[in-house]
Amino acid sequence: MILAAIDPEDDKKTIDKKIRLVSRFIDQWIIRRVFSFRTMNYSSVLYTVFNITKEIRRRPIDEIAAYFKDYIQHNIDYGLEEIDRFYLNRYTARFMLHILARMTAFIESESGINSKFVDYVNRNQKNPYDIEHLWANDYTQERHEDEFESRQEFESFRNMFGGLVLLPKDKNGSFQDMTYEEKSRKYFSENLLAKSLNQDCYTNNPSFRKFMEKYSLDFKPYKEFTKNDLLERQQLYKEISKVIWNPDLLDAEL
Repeated sequence: MILAAIDPEDDKKTIDKKIRLVSRFIDQWIIRRVFSFRTMNYSSVLYTVFNITKEIRRRPIDEIAAYFKDYIQHNIDYGLEEIDRFYLNRYTARFMLHILARMTAFIESESGINSKFVDYVNRNQKNPYDIEHLWANDYTQERHEDEFESRQEFESFRNMFGGLVLLPKDKNGSFQDMTYEEKSRKYFSENLLAKSLNQDCYTNNPSFRKFMEKYSLDFKPYKEFTKNDLLERQQLYKEISKVIWNPDLLDAEL
């Protein structure tokens, strides 16, 4: 797709813009497939990639941007609303750390914190980040037996998108048996996505509050974390995703 968009007559500035534009579209397209549990294997995407490649070949950059926005709006029958039911499973596991890293880095950078996406996804560092469940894997802990009809229902909710954050691997392992109340106190010293669960995150933190207001994001602390709280947090993650993967950002590359 990237090579198709470039015309031999393009100057370097235009070429760079086209590379960023097509890359941003690919990011938007893939994330919508992932949130909808659609496969990304070669045979599943080949026909689509081939057709898009033909449509954008050597076209002016403004026409490519317009085509991409129209494609997202009219040619994709799956979108970010699918996040309502997004959860961690065998398929999404390969993408979940990447998605949480994108969200965490975005929140922190927009709040004036020196944050780098590559640090969250670097699997070769001494203590890499892992996916942390807000609930311990213990159906008998806290109020779970009252809120869920079965252990199976609890386990399915536990893996939901809104019940996940990133933590360094060593801390992820040491926190796993703690109750949510115990964990939330520990989260205050971690990245901003995890830290936002703790009420102290909202005290003397004007940059974070300004970020919340800018994007109308309803962050809030949780003293306990119930089934309804998880569903509420899931909606917050959806709204954050809509900001990060907003099709209007394609215009930023023009």
